[in-house]
Amino acid sequence: RVAKAEAPKRLPTTNPTMTDPLLLNYHDACVYKSDLQLIESPKEWLNDSCINFQMTRLQQQQQQQKYKRECDGDQLKNDTNHCTNHLFLDPAVVSYMMHQCDDDDLTDLGRSWCSDLQKGRRITTTTNSSSSSSS
Repeated sequence: RVAKAEAPKRLPTTNPTMTDPLLLNYHDACVYKSDLQLIESPKEWLNDSCINFQMTRLQQQQQQQKYKRECDGDQLKNDTNHCTNHLFLDPAVVSYMMHQCDDDDLTDLGRSWCSDLQKGRRITTTTNSSSSSSS
């Protein structure tokens, strides 16, 4: 006797924005009501969305400062202490690298970043002590 395969369970088709409304979309860094609740809580950890929002905000600030310096004629070449030499990695990109890239991919990426670091560029990324891909 062969067991019949069960039909896949259907996921709810509700619109996520109805239960968790979008509060802010800043250069594609979205903050939802649940993210704001995390920020306001003294006991909760920040999620990737909260961290990405702050990194995006910092990235935009550095671009505005660079533009202002260029307009003012004050751009200094090889200024390794200035924030325009800073790369902020989206937590989703870091997660993708951890769970999807093989050793060769990571080696190639590391070589590319070594070149940036030798030129004085700083790279900011997030870390997570969990080895699970679900957190």
